[in-house]
Amino acid sequence: MKYYIFLTKNGDTITPIGEEIETLQVLDWTKGKTKKDAFRTFLKNNAYFKEHDFKDIMAMELKNESVEHFEM
Repeated sequence: MKYYIFLTKNGDTITPIGEEIETLQVLDWTKGKTKKDAFRTFLKNNAYFKEHDFKDIMAMELKNESVEHFEM
């Protein structure tokens, strides 16, 4: 199985100094044989996204499941 991250451009966030900026938002990570297979699993596990009118959901294949956190 391959590992995918699902993102959307639909949304804004507030910076630590209170400014609103456009961002990519991570919606979920899901496994699947293909992007479409992973997207079906994503929708099954997150049905509420259909109710909130997201227009543009992107999938990107990840090399592995490793996550590293950085502080600035």
